[in-house]
Amino acid sequence: MIAKRVHALLVFKENELNGISKREVAQAIGVNHNSIQSWRDLYINGGIELLTRHSKKDTSPVL
Repeated sequence: MIAKRVHALLVFKENELNGISKREVAQAIGVNHNSIQSWRDLYINGGIELLTRHSKKDTSPVL
């Protein structure tokens, strides 16, 4: 699952200038668009460290 999260991040980064929707990213990597939104929020709130945490319950930002 972490590999798909990182893959989603790479797709967002590759399309940073032109933009890409969460639905397009979801379709590109084969996951639900709601997962993409959750992973994007994790990255925004805690960077790569929070995005790559394994636990579904541990989503608190790193201080």
